[in-house]
Amino acid sequence: MYTHLYIDPSAAIRAGKSVSGYARLDLLQSDVDALTSERRDELARVSDLGAPEHGNGTLGRGAGDPPVTEGTLAEIVRVLDARIARRQNEADATKQRSEKYRAEVRHVLTNRLTCEKSTYHPPVGYLSMICPDWPIPRTDTERGFRDEIAASAEAVAWVSELETINAQHLATAEKRKIADEQAKMERESQFRAAAEAVVSEIGSDADRGRLSEHLLPDTELLHLVHDHVFAALTDHERYTRITESDVRDAHDEDLCSDFCAKFAVDDATELPATEWAALVEVRTHAPEGSIVTPRIHKGYCPQCEGDREVTRYSALLQIDWHGRKLSREYAL
Repeated sequence: MYTHLYIDPSAAIRAGKSVSGYARLDLLQSDVDALTSERRDELARVSDLGAPEHGNGTLGRGAGDPPVTEGTLAEIVRVLDARIARRQNEADATKQRSEKYRAEVRHVLTNRLTCEKSTYHPPVGYLSMICPDWPIPRTDTERGFRDEIAASAEAVAWVSELETINAQHLATAEKRKIADEQAKMERESQFRAAAEAVVSEIGSDADRGRLSEHLLPDTELLHLVHDHVFAALTDHERYTRITESDVRDAHDEDLCSDFCAKFAVDDATELPATEWAALVEVRTHAPEGSIVTPRIHKGYCPQCEGDREVTRYSALLQIDWHGRKLSREYAL
């Protein structure tokens, strides 16, 4: 019998050999007898595995084969041992991956909190779709184990449990959604009734006429409601926003020729005495139950040097009126 091998030119030259390339080596019975059973099994695979990664049946050309320096039995044994070692390493790696996969599956089966949040109920064989933590099988061994676990009594019971939990979750969520919608409709109905009463009280004949025929715009309705709620502050000046023109008036073109207006607003952390007195007055006349927050507004050009900001203070009033949040801002 014989086998094919490839003598690597570079390895042959470095070993002081003059022959390289593809070669055929005849094996005597004594050569075969000298091989261990493991090496004979590996040699038998050479003719069975004709794929390129296995060297197309040629020793020395497979992926990971050591370079062959000469056509001798000793070189064949060296390549066979390298292939045996590589095969064992691959088997060990596969075993480790399989053990890791099994451990991950067992972890999922015993720690189901994340999976219970799912709302999708496919067949038992698709537990990976039910549970985000279910490990994805990547080998035939893992797929076989996945199917075995998926068909187990524990997994079947688990899926049934999940479906019950998910059904309860969906039913609760639907009830909550319906309750929220009903509460929203009730608040809107309550607000609408109160707002229409305000129009009847302080609105003009035109307002009342349009309201009776459902022709009064919501913006005008809200404006009348705000006037009613904040009636005690009618004489107090409303806050006026800082405009780009205000910032430009404070801008010094001699210091900055690249004008760009920016604006910022925040809760005030300090107030001048005059603004404090105005805040006290606003609080005195604010409707009961309202929240009054002093705020500072700034308009500035970020390109300018020095302090050229336009600063104004305000009092923001907020109140929950018949289920609707209302607000108005007054100057300080």
